[in-house]
Amino acid sequence: VGENIGQFKLEHVVKRGYFISSKTYCLITDENKVIIKAKGVDSDSLTVDSFVDLYKGSIVEGDKLSKTVD
Repeated sequence: VGENIGQFKLEHVVKRGYFISSKTYCLITDENKVIIKAKGVDSDSLTVDSFVDLYKGSIVEGDKLSKTVD
């Protein structure tokens, strides 16, 4: 981690994280910022509690992202 070419950039210091699958995760940073990413699902329709439930094996509902056609 560093500023030089080829080094990784530190984006967040994570206090807690739930990694459900590829591209589906929830992070809580040391500044208590919540970052939610969920492939194919509107991230605003999920909460930290949704990820805790998913981690425990429960089924959770979220809004599907719709494709826009121009």
